[in-house]
Amino acid sequence: MTPLTVKLRTAALADPNLTGQLVGSGFTGVQAPFNGSFRWYDRQLWEGSPYPAVTVMQVSGVPYQASYRNPVSKYRTQFMLWEGPTPDIAGALLTAIQTFMDSFSAAQAGQRSLVIDVRDGFYAATQPGIYQRIVDAYIFSDDTT
Repeated sequence: MTPLTVKLRTAALADPNLTGQLVGSGFTGVQAPFNGSFRWYDRQLWEGSPYPAVTVMQVSGVPYQASYRNPVSKYRTQFMLWEGPTPDIAGALLTAIQTFMDSFSAAQAGQRSLVIDVRDGFYAATQPGIYQRIVDAYIFSDDTT
């Protein structure tokens, strides 16, 4: 059984729009180790990561129905889009995520993912602050694969 986070990251790595947004080069200093890396993280942004970046957190899951095990679960998943100290007015990363989610399916039955909400955020604990977009989605995943 492959965890949903692995299925998501694997599919995202294969998406040219996302890799275009999240793989960079030319970083120097403390950001040099991020040259060529895919800035898609599980739950927490890596310290020193360049922007834009994405963190993914599984908020909840519903793997059971009635008295039997349903192999297809519905997971509520939150994508935190870290835009950087200036907002992504064009929405390039948000568009790439939404396009990816329109086609992503982790269920053999082909149930598509559903973006249920997009909110603006701001991380003020750093100077300068970091603009964010929070994307909530339902993702269906076959837990037997």
